[in-house]
Amino acid sequence: MVEKSISYVPMQCGPNDSDVRAYVCDMPKRVKHLNPTTSFDEMRQKWIQYAKNTATPSYAIMQHTRSLANQQFEVNELRRRINASDIEREVTKRQKLATKVYEEYPARSYD
Repeated sequence: MVEKSISYVPMQCGPNDSDVRAYVCDMPKRVKHLNPTTSFDEMRQKWIQYAKNTATPSYAIMQHTRSLANQQFEVNELRRRINASDIEREVTKRQKLATKVYEEYPARSYD
C-alpha cells in the first residue's frame, strides 16, 4: 500500500487568535494551483477559503501522528505571522496618512 503524503496546516479561521484549527490538506497538489500573492494577508485569506471549501477538520488524527510540541510551535508561528501581518498593515495605514497630511500641509521653512 502506497502511503500518501498528507500535511496538517494550522490556520486561523475565527475572529481571534484562540480559534486556530488544523486541517488535512494535500499540500503538493494545493501548492501547484497557487499563484504568487503579494502579501501574507492575501495568502491567509486564500488558505481560510480553501479550508472552508475542501479541507476536513482533524484533531484526533493529528494528535496521534504529531507531537504536542510541534503542534504548539506551528500554532505559535501562525499567531506570530498573523500579528506581524496586522502590525504591517497598521504601519502602512499610518504611513499613507502621514503622506496625505504632509501633502496637504507641507512643512514650512523657518530659515
